[in-house]
Amino acid sequence: MLYAITQNSGSILSVLMRPLTTIFFLDSDAVPVRGSINVLLGYGEPVSLVPNLIFDRAHNKIRRMVYDDHERVGEWSLDYPPNSETTTAFEKVGGSGMSGLLVAREVFEKLEDPWFRFIYDTDGRLLLGEDVYFYRNVRHAGYDVWCEYALPQQHFKTVNLMKVWKGANE
Repeated sequence: MLYAITQNSGSILSVLMRPLTTIFFLDSDAVPVRGSINVLLGYGEPVSLVPNLIFDRAHNKIRRMVYDDHERVGEWSLDYPPNSETTTAFEKVGGSGMSGLLVAREVFEKLEDPWFRFIYDTDGRLLLGEDVYFYRNVRHAGYDVWCEYALPQQHFKTVNLMKVWKGANE
C-alpha cells in the first residue's frame, strides 16, 4: 500500500502507524508525469525519485534537480552528475528535492528520527537543508538513491507580483 505526503517527521510518524509499504512525497508546487509512481514501483528500489525541474542561476538554464553526493556541509554549489542534462536513464544519484520521491517503509525504520532536519551554524545561517540531510543519511545507512531522468516533474514557481505590477505601471 502507498501513501503520499509532504516531508516532515510528524507526518512520517503518523504514516508509520499504518500498514503501508511505500511513501511517495509530493509538494504542492510539483506535478509528476502520469504513471510516475508505477514506473518507480516497477524498479523495486527502496529509494527512487522523479526529479523536479529547476532554474540553475549559475548557468542560466533549466535543468533537472539532481546532485551527486553533496557531503560538504555549508557549501551550496550542487555538483550535477555529468550526464544529468542528456540522459533518460534510471541511474544512481546523490539526491534531489523531496517532491517526487518514493521511499520504502524499511528505510524510515532503519533511519533514526528526526528524518528531516535543518542544520544551522552558530550565527543562524543555514548549512544544510532538510532534503540534503535526509539523502545524506539514506546513503550513510547503505541505501542507493535512484533517479528516473526520463520523467521530470512539472515544477511551478511563483513570482513577486509587486515587481510585475510596478514594472507594468512605470
